Amino acid sequence: MSGLWVLDLSNNSLRETFNATFIIRKQLVVIKFDKNKLEGKVPQSLINCKYLEVLDLGNNELNDTFPKWLRALPNLMILRLRSNKFFGPIKDSSTYKFARIQMIDLSSNGFSGDLPMSLFENFENGEKSGTREYVADMYNSSYTNSFIVTTKGLELELPRVLTTNIIIDFTRNRFEGHIPSIIGDLVGLHALNLSQNHLEGHIPASLICT
Repeated sequence: MSGLWVLDLSNNSLRETFNATFIIRKQLVVIKFDKNKLEGKVPQSLINCKYLEVLDLGNNELNDTFPKWLRALPNLMILRLRSNKFFGPIKDSSTYKFARIQMIDLSSNGFSGDLPMSLFENFENGEKSGTREYVADMYNSSYTNSFIVTTKGLELELPRVLTTNIIIDFTRNRFEGHIPSIIGDLVGLHALNLSQNHLEGHIPASLICT
């Protein structure tokens, strides 16, 4: 792959209001716009980014419902929308399904309603190559992904993310209802954080029993 494939503008004070006319290069594989002052909604031009594997829009001021159409991206592995102003329920969808999702971080938003069963099914049905590659390594070993995950109240940096790991962080939202038992059956589940929500009921045996 030639040309620009990594666009990392993270950790700045960039101001932009995303709207329907905002166009993003369709050949991008990695997009990191985290820790800026971006507003508006997730740009729908991303639907044309068929090679996109990493999308990090965390720590901005985006105000939107969950962009379910992102599930149609065939190669998306990492999605981080943490610390924005997203709101509302995440509805199950039979039309849009993540094919290769490995990490999803929706923490510190205003998502509500039941935990989205279809998202967990996407993890279960995701293609696993069986090889322990690092995300984006197949393109250029000089670029290294690093991501923050929250565990035990602490934010820890993962310097690299394996394509065989599953990481789910839904902490600090308004999710309610029961924890789906399917979560504990996910092969490769490396980290799960559902803290600081309004969940009730029993802890699925699949999470605590071996």
